[in-house]
Amino acid sequence: PAAVSAPAADDDGVPLAHYRQHEGCSVRFHCEGCAHIFDAPLEAVIAKLQRQGLGGPETGIRKVARLSRRPCPRCGGGRWETRPGFPAGRPNYGG
Repeated sequence: PAAVSAPAADDDGVPLAHYRQHEGCSVRFHCEGCAHIFDAPLEAVIAKLQRQGLGGPETGIRKVARLSRRPCPRCGGGRWETRPGFPAGRPNYGG
């Protein structure tokens, strides 16, 4: 079987606007240091990017991790992975 490789460091991922079609979708932040996970509402993430002049609906979901300045509440680290967070019972459409 073919090996699955990790996304390239410069792969911004699917634009946040894509996930608007999935009701209740959030942006899931996963701390690379301690595996702490939290979800942020999709529209709140888009609005914050726009307020800060860092992006908007066209911003890729993986790029959000590189733009985040929030420290992890558990370990204090600041390296995140981001992916879509789908509500329970909904299929995982990937990101």
